[in-house]
Parts: sequence; structure tokens; C-alpha cells
Amino acid sequence: MTNQFIFWLYPVLVLALVSLVFRITLPWKWSWGFTLQSILLGALSIVGLAIGPAWLYAIVGWALTFIFFYLPKRFYDNVQKDLTALDAPKLRQVGRNIKLLFWGMAGEFWCDMAESLALYVERKPIEADALLSKWERRTRNEMPKTLLQLPQSYRLIGKGVLWRWTEIIDEYEKLKAEAAKVPSVLTTSAARAYLETGQYEKAAQALSEARLADSNMTLDTLALTLLPFFALTGAVSQTDQLVAIVSSKRGAFPEAAKFYWQGRCRLVSGDIKGGKELLEKAASVSSSELLNFRIETVLQQSDNSAPVTGRQDLINSAWEIFQRCAFVQELISPRRKSVAVITIIAVVAFVFVLTEYCGEPIKNLMLGFFALIPPLALAGEYWRFITYLFLHAHITHLALNVFGIYWFGRVAENIFGTSRFIAIYFVGGLLSGVAHALLSPDLPAVGASGAVMAVFGAVAAGIYRLKSKMPYPIWRLQMSWLVGLALAQTVLDQVIPHVAVFAHLGGLLAGAAIGMLLSIRTSAADEVDGTQVFVKG
Repeated sequence: MTNQFIFWLYPVLVLALVSLVFRITLPWKWSWGFTLQSILLGALSIVGLAIGPAWLYAIVGWALTFIFFYLPKRFYDNVQKDLTALDAPKLRQVGRNIKLLFWGMAGEFWCDMAESLALYVERKPIEADALLSKWERRTRNEMPKTLLQLPQSYRLIGKGVLWRWTEIIDEYEKLKAEAAKVPSVLTTSAARAYLETGQYEKAAQALSEARLADSNMTLDTLALTLLPFFALTGAVSQTDQLVAIVSSKRGAFPEAAKFYWQGRCRLVSGDIKGGKELLEKAASVSSSELLNFRIETVLQQSDNSAPVTGRQDLINSAWEIFQRCAFVQELISPRRKSVAVITIIAVVAFVFVLTEYCGEPIKNLMLGFFALIPPLALAGEYWRFITYLFLHAHITHLALNVFGIYWFGRVAENIFGTSRFIAIYFVGGLLSGVAHALLSPDLPAVGASGAVMAVFGAVAAGIYRLKSKMPYPIWRLQMSWLVGLALAQTVLDQVIPHVAVFAHLGGLLAGAAIGMLLSIRTSAADEVDGTQVFVKG
């Protein structure tokens, strides 16, 4: 059991080293807390590997990894959710909580950002602006360059919260008149402001200038960004689809916000009765004073509202933007369930249970007849080049390979299609076994890692070939982390004991070659609806 836990310490060590390299490049005032966290994780991993007990350090290391890396992500998600719900108390509490995870200046910064949003929701713009002004005076020597403009972005968000549409438009048009570079957040805010003031043509133009496809937004964030555009143009079908996307994760999208946007959409489309019912429903479940005020205002104006007509061309152009963005996310960030991937995982798990828990005779039979024993495989027992993919040495070995199959398998299936993904998995796995048998003839092997590396290599090749169909910043980011992951795996193979190095290398090279040769699936544009439904091809 202890040997298994050693395998869990290596990923923690790699993560600690990578994060440390990144964080020491940031200003020290900002990054000292993050740097200390990375050093702590690295030290725990090294002590666990060198001294042990490995199980104790693995548990502590992964617990701290969860705290240091996953919980901060929840902070950003919760800020978005609570801002959408216009819930000031929860925004304020989220800001206070983040100081427990982000130490020093970083914690104070994000706490103040959340506090500023809470103040805007409470309609206290003077206090919120003063809080943001404190951070706008910071320099590159104190904060990361990428965050210097964030207080200005939060100020824009605050103007949107307060419905100061004219101010947003004036700021946007002033920069445009000066031929200055307009920040993306301002362009997006201006598109919303034009919509709220009924200037649909200008809204569509601003939205096209926002270059959302280059931002690498998650599908949820993208849908939330575009939801007001479709709701305020009366596009019922598109609004309902986007609401379904942002509501797919339980609790991610407040119910009051869902009814609010669907209600406004119905009003604009001409369904006054349906719109009023939805808005009243939103008011009944909302605990936000500001949101209730908005609902009341919209309801008072509803009797005088007229349906928006002649906007189908604008709706179509905006939907095309969404489809292009969603297509990229569909490839690189799969959300759908894959029957092929789940079936492979189920078979692998079943074989593991059969081998480990049905007695020594069955285990000896399975390993003796199906494991990759190079002399026997090369002498004519060719089935071993496939069957060894379904056997695993222990639960940790199984868990790591199942994770690889689940993540990269779905990406490969998105890129190449179901049948070609299956071919990559088994042909790549077979070739990885051949490489192992030829180059490590004295070492028996079991495990799906060769096939996983083949799928990984095919994914890298597929992303590389999609350069013309993906925004360059996203393509470069994807290629960078894939190459970095491949290098990290290569280094770990030299360090971790009892690893079939040539099976991994053979699978990687075979998968990359297959990925360069196989055709990439062709998807019809009208089928990419952003719901991550797999498009066959």
C-alpha cells in the first residue's frame, strides 16, 4: 500500500515545482503567500518520497493541493453567481473567505474587489469607487501586469449593476473617437448598454469587436455574457438554450436570474402575459433588493413595451459568434458524456475487480495468460499486445489510467469522432506494447497507460492541425500545456520506479503519428449549438 502512495506524491511535486516557477516571476509583494504554498507542497512531497510514511504525506499533500488550488477557483465561481443574483451579503462573505486562501496583498485585493461589487449592489457607488481607486494607483512592481486593469473593469461592472448605460456608452465612444485601444470588457459592456437603450445595430457592432472567441471563456461564462443580448432582442429559443447551459450545474445560476431573463425576453418578443408571469415568478424567489427593484421597474414599463422586429439578422450574427466560441470549447473542454469512453473504463474496472478480488487462481490465470510478457508475445501470442491494456497492478495504477482515459479520451473523440477515437486507443495501445516488447524484452507489463499516451499524442496532433480553426492565443496555450505535460511525463518516467518507459514513449509517438494521419471530424455549423452535444463525423 505504501508503494502505491508514492505514485500520488509525484503529481503533487510536479505541480508544486511548476507553480513555484510561475509564481517567483511575479512581484514579491503579491506572490510571497503563493510562493510559500508552493514551497510547502514541494517540501511535503520530497519528505514523503525520501523518508515517509508516503501514505501520510500523500494525504496531506493532496488535501493542501485541494485547498490551495481548487478552493480559489470556487471563489471566482461564487463571485459570478452572487453577482448574477445581486446578493451583496454573499459577495461580501466570499471576499472575506478568500483572505484565508490568498495571503497578503493578493487576499486583500480580491477581498476588496468582492466588497466593491457588494457596494455597487447596495447602490453605494461612492464607497465602491473609492475602494477601487486605492488599487488603481498600484504599479507593476507591486501587482501582476494582468491585474492592473481589473479595478477599472470592476468599475465598469458596477456601472452595469447600477444601469448607468449612458456613462458606459460615452466612455466607449470616447475611446473609439480617439482611436485608442478599447479594452474587451468595455466593448462587451458597451454592447449590453446599447441593447438596454434600444440601439441594436450598435450593440451588434460592439459585440463583434469584443473578440469573444479569443478570450478562451468557459462555455458557462460565454453563455452568461451573451444571455442579455439574446434576451433583449426577444430571441426566445436562443435565450432558453443559454439559460439551460448556465443552469446545467446545480446552484450555478440563481433561479431568480433565470426567470428574470426569460421574462424580459418574452416581453421583448411580444408575449406580454408570459413575460409578466416569469418576472413575477423571479420576484417571488429573489432575496435581492436591487433585483426586485429592477423587476418592478420592468413590470411597470411592460404595458408600453412593443415587440422588437426585424432583428433576426442581428440575432443570427450573434449566434454565429457563440457557435464559433462554443466549437472551440467543445473540442478542448468536453462536458458531454461519451459512451465509448465510459464503456472502456467500465471494462477496465471490471477486469481489475475480477483480477484482484476473485481469488489467487483467477488472478494468476489472468496475469499469466493476458499480461504482456515480451518473449511469449513475440513468439506468437499476439493477443497479449491488446489484453495487457485491461490489466492493472494496483488501484493507484488503475485510477491514474482511468483519469487519463476519461479526460483525453473525450477530447480525442470530440476531435476525431467515435470510431477513430476507438482506433487510436487500440492501435496506439498495440503499438506501445510492440515498442515495449522490442526495447524492454525482459520486463512484463500491464496497464492502459500506453493507450492513454497514444490518445494524448493524438490529441496534441489534432490540436496542432486545428490551428486555422482556433483563435491563435487559445491554440498556443493548448499546445504549450500539452507539450509541457508530455515533457513532465517523460521526466517522471525516468524517476518513478517500475514504469514501462518504452510503452509510454511508443504510445505517445504512435498516437501523434495516427493523429496526424486520421481525418478530423467535420461538424455542421447548425449542429454546434453550444450544449456540448457530440457532433458525429
